Amino acid sequence: FRSEEKRSKFFDDFFDEVKNVPCYADFFKYLQWHNLAFTTTWDLGIPTMLLHYENYTYNFNGTKDSLLEFLEQEDNHDPPDFIRGKTYR
Repeated sequence: FRSEEKRSKFFDDFFDEVKNVPCYADFFKYLQWHNLAFTTTWDLGIPTMLLHYENYTYNFNGTKDSLLEFLEQEDNHDPPDFIRGKTYR
């Protein structure tokens, strides 16, 4: 399979872009997973919401309200404190 991959124009272009990224295979898997998730939800007509973590930092209440509306849930409790600037590495 690798020899077929190497002959692909996509592989050449992709490899040129990510060859200096540590663990580029994992990076590709991450991208592929998200691409397939978007395609699947589109094909099956599943409602989706694209939510960026940093939205909580810039507009916590608006982001929370949008999420609750998407999930068709009521705002029954105070949310836990949001810690700004927290990173997951």
